[in-house]
Amino acid sequence: MHSGVYDVCVAGGVEFMSDVPIRHSRKMRGVMLKANKAKTFGQRLSLLAQLDMKSLIPELPAVAEFSTGETMGHSADRLAASFNISRQDQDAFALRSHQLAHDAAEKGLLSDIVPYQGMHVVIFLVLTLLTFL
Repeated sequence: MHSGVYDVCVAGGVEFMSDVPIRHSRKMRGVMLKANKAKTFGQRLSLLAQLDMKSLIPELPAVAEFSTGETMGHSADRLAASFNISRQDQDAFALRSHQLAHDAAEKGLLSDIVPYQGMHVVIFLVLTLLTFL
């Protein structure tokens, strides 16, 4: 918006940590997907026979991202290193961001943030558009 490329921007987000996804083993997921395509009881039974007790144990949730296994901190460190961004610059950016958010809240500019509770996630729709100087 500051550069004049956009007149309006809409942002949204989702948090998953209040209902952490618990995943099954790769073998179990494969059998479950095949079971959806199985036509007969016999086909389903033969799929169940492929599983051992270890396959039935769910994998414990982790703080890491599901598909990469990488934590947010590790990902941020890799990104900062690849763009040569110092820790001091990161801290200054974070501080400024929090200060701007605090100032906006104090001025009542965030009064139209509407929490929307879905079935398993909470989505915050930010209706106020702020231009950061």
